[in-house]
Amino acid sequence: MRSVVEKLALTVAEAAALGGPCRSILYQDIASGRLRAVKRGRSTRILLEDFKRYLASLPSIPARVVMVSQVKED
Repeated sequence: MRSVVEKLALTVAEAAALGGPCRSILYQDIASGRLRAVKRGRSTRILLEDFKRYLASLPSIPARVVMVSQVKED
């Protein structure tokens, strides 16, 4: 039986593909210090725990209040 090992670090492209912001925004947030990343040679990696914390820190979208009179019926 094979054991499943969870990745500990992601490339910027992998983080973007997981549903995070696009690569350019991730690089901007790394440069500004908002998202922690590590370097190994030329490779930039984002630790999974740092990425989860970063996503949780993004602002949420407030719920819109819809009046019943604004709802259109077909």
